[in-house]
Amino acid sequence: MSFLTIKNLSLSYPSHYPSPLIYNKVKNRLIMPEDHDHHYDNQHQTPAKALDNFSLNVSQGELVCLLGPNGSGKTTLLRTLCGFEQPSTGTIKLDQNTLFSSTYHMSPQKRPIGIVFQNLALFPHLTAEQNIAFGLAGLSKQQKKNKLIYIHQCCETLPLAKKFPYELSGGEKQRVAIARALATDPKILLLDEPFSSLDPPRKIALSYEIKKLLSTLNVTCLMVLHDTNQAIEIADKVALMFNGQLEQYDIPERVIRHPKTMRVASFLGDTNFISCTVTKAGYQTPFGVIDFENTYRPSPSLKSAHRKSYKIALKVDDFLLTKREIVGPHYHTKPITFQVISDTLMGLYRIIKAQIPTGETITFRIARDDSDGLDNLDSLQLYLKNSKFCIY
Repeated sequence: MSFLTIKNLSLSYPSHYPSPLIYNKVKNRLIMPEDHDHHYDNQHQTPAKALDNFSLNVSQGELVCLLGPNGSGKTTLLRTLCGFEQPSTGTIKLDQNTLFSSTYHMSPQKRPIGIVFQNLALFPHLTAEQNIAFGLAGLSKQQKKNKLIYIHQCCETLPLAKKFPYELSGGEKQRVAIARALATDPKILLLDEPFSSLDPPRKIALSYEIKKLLSTLNVTCLMVLHDTNQAIEIADKVALMFNGQLEQYDIPERVIRHPKTMRVASFLGDTNFISCTVTKAGYQTPFGVIDFENTYRPSPSLKSAHRKSYKIALKVDDFLLTKREIVGPHYHTKPITFQVISDTLMGLYRIIKAQIPTGETITFRIARDDSDGLDNLDSLQLYLKNSKFCIY
């Protein structure tokens, strides 16, 4: 049974809708935020949809990562779940209780939801413990003490209790903000870009700590991320959003292996789209015919018998660059020549952009350790590894 049910949610803003203002301490004045998810159609003066018939079902205890380009509606969705934004249509139910419908809108303070904003919003004049205890005003002194002991133990914030926000590192501030959100026993936790201000090593460590904490407490969580790899690593499910709509919602492995659309595959990155045609034996590509058993068609619309031209998705790791001829079941046996456009060293890999005989451009990569002796790239042959490829 679904714990959080979002059904047919739509939210539009008129072109003249004023952007929310925020106070800038440095400039000592109200300014418009540079990055928010509200989109406006000023040219045609028509409402722009921040959420467009959006539906999502989340099970209790699941960690769902929301991915998508800027302006796709991720933060707007979180604000709508909190009650800060009111949709024009749709319903929101949490643990069988209605938060929003066409006839009812539960106020934000009554919703059993915890949220951590991207800027964390810690009170600078309060200590870490006072920040955590901010939402516990209705408890007795003893109840508050017991709750703080429990939260400190779960979130490992006791060593930070007497420190003020300016004395904390980015990771410590994040830990305190999450502890404050969990202190009120929310049924669901919303995290908006929780790791954006952290360096890569700390980002990875904290993401696993949060996942472990949420699993221990059995707290359902929706988390907005821009780092695809991080989302794939920690999420129970991944939701891909584009233009306020849900494009794909599945477990991380299926999202990576079988992107539903070319737009999803492009967003996930490291993908080439090469033209191919259908034959009786399979799909004819520059690398030869790939049989039907080695392809996957995510979209049912591709079953049209009248369609002849398709696109095959090839990952940057689907290629093998070599001097010698290779014959075997692990490679499609027809090699191709190519002309190097660029050759860039990036970490442990060489990223090569090249033009193939069809005139199309592809990008592939080879490990630095495997590239010894492969200096004259134009004289080499490029093979396609035997794998299962998506057809669009």
